[in-house]
Amino acid sequence: MKKIFIDLGANNGCSVDLFLKSFIDSKDYEIHSFECNPSMVEEYKSKFPDFKIYDYAVSTFYGESSFRVGANLSSTLRSDKTTGMFNSKKIKVNCIDISDFIIKNFNKDDYIILKMDIEGSEYDILPKMLEDGLFDGYINTLYGEWHLGKLKNISTQFHNNLVKKLQEKGFTMKLWCAETQTIGE
Repeated sequence: MKKIFIDLGANNGCSVDLFLKSFIDSKDYEIHSFECNPSMVEEYKSKFPDFKIYDYAVSTFYGESSFRVGANLSSTLRSDKTTGMFNSKKIKVNCIDISDFIIKNFNKDDYIILKMDIEGSEYDILPKMLEDGLFDGYINTLYGEWHLGKLKNISTQFHNNLVKKLQEKGFTMKLWCAETQTIGE
């Protein structure tokens, strides 16, 4: 059994830093981080040259997409995000189907902690992960941030239904806020 920490929305490495400080067995984990903002990838690499960072946007498909670079903590694939996007610029990024990546690289005997702070894309990725069976043995713990209220096209009903589906699988997204160094329930 391998222990895996998967960091979706790695930013500048602040979540890896929080993980290393907060989990006494963190040295036993393989760390896989995903970040597509080029300036954040470079900052991450300078802080953690020994850890793997994938310069892909996590998504539900393989290919290219438009990525909106806003304030450092606000960049997103979502075109309907309303916060932190003033003076944003669009860049093309490569996307990876994160469900497929996990299924192809890990197995149900591994212990996987999944952290996601992906500025609204959780509403795209989590339904696909549920459909693909990742909450039936692959993922053991889920941390992250919800971005309800920051997206024009996500209703409270959609959010609540998604939360309910996760709960039916035994999961609640526990709070993970790297910028305030907070891990919660």
